[in-house]
Amino acid sequence: MRQKINENPVYQAAVIGLLLVAFAVVFMTQVAGGGSDEEASSDASAPAAPAPADATAATPVAPETVVPDAAAGGAAVAPAPAPGEFEAGPGLPRDVVRAHEDGKTVVLLIRRSKGIDDREMVRAVNRLDDPGVAVFTSRVRSVERYSRITIGVDVNRAPALIVVRPKRFDVNGQPQANVTYGLRSQQATEQQVRDAVYDGREDVPYHPG
Repeated sequence: MRQKINENPVYQAAVIGLLLVAFAVVFMTQVAGGGSDEEASSDASAPAAPAPADATAATPVAPETVVPDAAAGGAAVAPAPAPGEFEAGPGLPRDVVRAHEDGKTVVLLIRRSKGIDDREMVRAVNRLDDPGVAVFTSRVRSVERYSRITIGVDVNRAPALIVVRPKRFDVNGQPQANVTYGLRSQQATEQQVRDAVYDGREDVPYHPG
């Protein structure tokens, strides 16, 4: 056998080829095995990726404040001023206090500077021809003059029409008021003022028997 290999070039080439194939197989096996180990080691040492945030665990949002729809005639009713005596001072002009002490219905319109709805509301409140009604208007930029009233009824947009009920309707010495938003007709504005002095009693005519 050794003599054939030494004497025959064909056998020599075949043997060399087999050796090369065997060497290649061993080499590839070692490389593949080493790569697998490296990947496994790399995966083991890498920090775990953070789990995706659960949508249900998001920071809760404060509940939305629901305000009544002015078009539906709704009105938010609340004590007019912030806690404290209803006395003139910062956030509460003296003429407003005087009108309330005189038993009048105080109408306060908070308006924007250039809104069409606001201009119509100014006309509506200026047409309130009633000696028992005291009308005041303020632009949004000057609303701090009436802050003890606007905070009391939680005004959050303009135009806002606030009606403070006469003094006889005070509860525990605290004036009562309601607020509506947006454009209101002349009739609706007048009705809001009339509602402020309604005491819930109905006048039933008396007919002698």
